[in-house]
Amino acid sequence: MRRLPLLLALVLSIAPIGVPAFQAAKPEEVGLSRDRLARIGPALTRQIEERSFPGAVALVARKGRIAYFESVG
Repeated sequence: MRRLPLLLALVLSIAPIGVPAFQAAKPEEVGLSRDRLARIGPALTRQIEERSFPGAVALVARKGRIAYFESVG
């Protein structure tokens, strides 16, 4: 488990400083379909139940704004 602190330090050291955080947006505001994005969670859940992988985090951003974010598993 010594790799986790090293990985975290690496990510923090290369992360841009002073860059504003992404803002959330309704999918329609950035030209995405709410119904189609809603398919992502169930698809990932099915794969987790089939033991393809233990968990996942899905993030969909467009035009610099987050339209979908969900973690499963």
